[in-house]
Amino acid sequence: MLKKTKNTFKKTQRITKTQEYKTNFAKSRPIKGGNLKIFYSRNNENEIKVGIIISKKVKGAVKRNRYKRLIKEYFRLNIKTMNAGRNVIVILLSEIKPVKYGSIANEITEILKRAGIIGKENKRESK
Repeated sequence: MLKKTKNTFKKTQRITKTQEYKTNFAKSRPIKGGNLKIFYSRNNENEIKVGIIISKKVKGAVKRNRYKRLIKEYFRLNIKTMNAGRNVIVILLSEIKPVKYGSIANEITEILKRAGIIGKENKRESK
């Protein structure tokens, strides 16, 4: 029988309220990739908090919801490899072709590495 792992994306790890988005936009720094823009900042908690915004330029609610699910899945699977104490807001500006997990995951990983959320600080913390 397969062993279930507890990789969940908890509500405490999400940015949900409009006021939270506004304060995070005010104090965060942006990094732009091809189709994504990520705003990131530090927080006082020991968790990563993630917010997701999909532009209306992506036509069709079904497509927008699929992108949201794929982005949430990326963070659910990779949240343990990220540096804690960060707020991350992911904005999808236009469609990523093909609409597959791999293409979205590659772009998010590249941007998070440039932002220093994945990689550099993790190595310092483990020493």
